[in-house]
Amino acid sequence: PGSDEPVDLCEPTAVRVPQSSCARVRFAYTFATGSYYPQTSATVGFFVDDIAVGNAQEVRDTGFAEVSAGALSGFNPTNAATYSLRVQARLGARLLPFGPATDLVVVNAPATQLRTVQPVGADQVRFDIGLAGGTAGTLVIESAVNVGGPWTIEPAAVLQTVRPDSAYQVTAPRAGGQRYFRVRVLP
Repeated sequence: PGSDEPVDLCEPTAVRVPQSSCARVRFAYTFATGSYYPQTSATVGFFVDDIAVGNAQEVRDTGFAEVSAGALSGFNPTNAATYSLRVQARLGARLLPFGPATDLVVVNAPATQLRTVQPVGADQVRFDIGLAGGTAGTLVIESAVNVGGPWTIEPAAVLQTVRPDSAYQVTAPRAGGQRYFRVRVLP
């Protein structure tokens, strides 16, 4: 009011948001009645500053996906990061509030390298695999009749550790005609 000195018209206010909740903060000034002063210089107007947010995480790159009844599917992250997932139920056309957040830490799986393949007798095959660029969680051996799948876990395959987190040997049956094998690295 008539000077360049800032005037504090508001009292500090703390807003607490329950844990695992999301909050969106907006500041609005609405002009209802009176006269309007259309000044645009940097020293005239309202300044909203000294806003502090503590013990919080920023939500970026949000996405939504429909999930049918049953287990969550379709979440295929492309980058190693921490992802926060929340579920919102739908009853007919009505959407219920989101549930609590669940954080998932996604790490890069190591690259799988096929080193050698050799027959072991008439009914088995042995292949040596290596892992590079990460730590193996669980290795799963799968097989299929066609290279395009469908892939199923090969229950008769035997996995031996040669060097932890880097070298493994798999012995699998060759019975039943031509088979394709793959190794999946699970966290």
